[in-house]
Amino acid sequence: MQSKLFVGLGLCLIVAVVARSAQAVIFTVDDDGPADFTSIQTAIDASWHGDTVLVHPGTYKEDLYYNSRAITVTSLDPYDPNIVDATIIEGTVTFDFMEGPGSVITGFTIGGVSAWQAVAICTAPMDQTSPAIHGDTIVWVDGRNGDDDIFGKNLLTGQEFFVCKAPREQSSPAICGDLVVWIDSRTMSSYDIYGKNLATGEEFVVCTALHNQLFPAIDGDIVVWQDNRSGNPDVYGKNLGSGHEFIVCASPYSQRYPAISGNFVVWHDERNGNADIYGQDLLTGEEFAVCTAPNYQSSPAICGNIVVWADRRNGRDDDIYAKNLSTGHEFAVCTAANNQYAPAISGDIVVWQDYRTGHSAIYGKSLLTGDEFLVSAATTGLQVSAIYGHTVVCATQSDIYAIAKFRLAPGVRCDGTAPSIYRNTIYGNYVGVAGFHDARPTIHTNSIISNSNGVSGCIGTITANRIASSLAAGIIDAGGLIWRNQIEENRGAGLYRCSGTIYDNVIQNNAGDGICRCCADIRGNIVINNAGAGVARCTGSLLNNLICDNATGVCDTTGKITANTIRGNSGDGVAGSADALTQNIIIANGGRGVASFAGTVRNNIIAGNRADGIFSSESVLSNTVVENLGHGILHCEGPVKNNIVAFNFGTGLYGTAQNSYNCFWMNRSGTFRENYAKVGDIYNDPSFVSRGFWNSSEDVWTAGDYHLHSVYGHWDDSSKGWINDATTSPAVDAGDPADAIGYEPNPNGGRINMGAYGGTPYASLSDTNGPDPGDEPQPDPICTDRPTADLNNDCQVNLADLAIVAAQWLNCGFAETENCRN
Repeated sequence: MQSKLFVGLGLCLIVAVVARSAQAVIFTVDDDGPADFTSIQTAIDASWHGDTVLVHPGTYKEDLYYNSRAITVTSLDPYDPNIVDATIIEGTVTFDFMEGPGSVITGFTIGGVSAWQAVAICTAPMDQTSPAIHGDTIVWVDGRNGDDDIFGKNLLTGQEFFVCKAPREQSSPAICGDLVVWIDSRTMSSYDIYGKNLATGEEFVVCTALHNQLFPAIDGDIVVWQDNRSGNPDVYGKNLGSGHEFIVCASPYSQRYPAISGNFVVWHDERNGNADIYGQDLLTGEEFAVCTAPNYQSSPAICGNIVVWADRRNGRDDDIYAKNLSTGHEFAVCTAANNQYAPAISGDIVVWQDYRTGHSAIYGKSLLTGDEFLVSAATTGLQVSAIYGHTVVCATQSDIYAIAKFRLAPGVRCDGTAPSIYRNTIYGNYVGVAGFHDARPTIHTNSIISNSNGVSGCIGTITANRIASSLAAGIIDAGGLIWRNQIEENRGAGLYRCSGTIYDNVIQNNAGDGICRCCADIRGNIVINNAGAGVARCTGSLLNNLICDNATGVCDTTGKITANTIRGNSGDGVAGSADALTQNIIIANGGRGVASFAGTVRNNIIAGNRADGIFSSESVLSNTVVENLGHGILHCEGPVKNNIVAFNFGTGLYGTAQNSYNCFWMNRSGTFRENYAKVGDIYNDPSFVSRGFWNSSEDVWTAGDYHLHSVYGHWDDSSKGWINDATTSPAVDAGDPADAIGYEPNPNGGRINMGAYGGTPYASLSDTNGPDPGDEPQPDPICTDRPTADLNNDCQVNLADLAIVAAQWLNCGFAETENCRN
């Protein structure tokens, strides 16, 4: 009887749920007016799948949790920017319970904090001191266990963790990326330097030399520290990658408190009888004086080329001064009344401890704008320790705080979920949208601005958003399809450590690189006006992008670089990269066109660059290298074949090379240096459709049309057709007869043309029976979302893929053949 009752109740519950889910409900929310609820979360809790929570304008200071509900939470009109601006969620919207695309947030302003605010990082028992920060991670000295240990916290996840709890004391931590180093007294004989890789959990020894090693600093793989092994404090360093230890400075008297950024190390130096600031360039080994002004300079800090320090040149009080190591320009940062000391710097922001009012406060200054600002007033009792981006970490006598000009929490948080995030303004957060555990949100048509990072850790679809004015990267550690976004004016990189497909975005005016350390297909983007490289240290295909007016066009990138326009960058067009560089237009860059490319340079136009056309590259095939202000091809010892090298201001081909079947013409410093003509090399006017030219002062270059004249027709980009000429270039059908014709139009004379268009559909014609005048060559289509079962990489799944499956049917990949089963 009882079991029948339970069955009956269960059936009633199922019927009720089905009936409830079939009747979608609209719940209204208004924080100060008549509505169903005054709280958004209360309305979410009352809702079920298919319902809508309709929110009136107001400020809702609450964190929201969808708790697996497939509902839409919306403002009155997501398409009205005034409504979006007036409907504010000052909290985090969290999707962490298997939400999918049916869980929607749309039409809100999420975050909205724009004033400096202090947030407790650790208030555990006993003392916490000496915090350091890099990226999302803060580390500090922690006394909760009796002896001093090193603890840490991830700002993005909120997770606290221990770094080192070895016996005796650990102190003075420094951090860069996943690497933490510190002073350690576990051996009881003296202080040593130890470290830990947070990603792997591996702890390691940096230095256990005699006497004390103190005050470590780290950037990348390089650790520097104050070392007393000789009796006087010196500065030593170690490359953690190679294990090589080295002396930075062992001059007489004391060198203390080193700091490092990139290849520059700076320190407090007493060789002149009082404290000055000296430095060394680790790349060249050159030592230099940073500041030897009268009286006392101390506490140096460095970021990039800017060194800051405390300075007493104006009397007994400390001021803050700085120097740009690139320009040599020294300048005052702050000379307010009383003491300013303990400066820290990140990017263009300097912060320091300030006693101008007679009480301790933290001030800062933007070196970019010159604006000085109050970070924290005296009532907080905080002492500045370090800064990263716009997050300052500080210590009281016993606790650790962070001060930031944004909420130290995400605007939207997705944990292993795939919600829909549409038409919101998301600003003033630590991260605009943060993803964890393979979160796959759809982030569409949002304005994601003025966060520390715009989007982090999401591998879904990020499309048609404006991601701007982030204090670090626009998009970091994201994947999936990043498509048609406006990514601009971020203080770090536009995109950093992203994967998937990065397609048809505008990435511009970022203070760092446009696209950095990404492993992705990067296609059809406009990457312009970034202060760093356009594309740096990436892997994957780089196709059909416009990369111009950056510091460098493409650097240290591994993958196929194809059909891009790389122009007007202040440094090299392509530098230090590898794999294949094909069918690009690399013109009018401030340095070399191509420098140190470890791969094949093929079918490129490399013209009008202010230094050499191609320098130190492995294989140089079928390029047009013209009108560069340096040499045409320099120190390329591999195959140099089927190229046109003409009108360069230096030598055509400089240095030993395996040259053959090239066309040379009118290079100002001669055709060869340390080389000579070999089989198939010719000296003839290549007969371009039109030449480019430099003006009389050589300040401005105008590009030409580098198709070759042909009586049978050359391709004309303007009219999109084939045009017949009165003459035919001697470079037509003059390449290596052993080389494949490639995609040259039929009939093609049976021999590849020289120059950038040789072997391509745009090669000048060899016969009147070529393509019709209106037959435009077709470039390869772009695949933006390749199906998993596309085994032959043609962006579709068909019988060709099944044939591959059939050919590999029952193939076994196990090391032990007995593990194979039919």
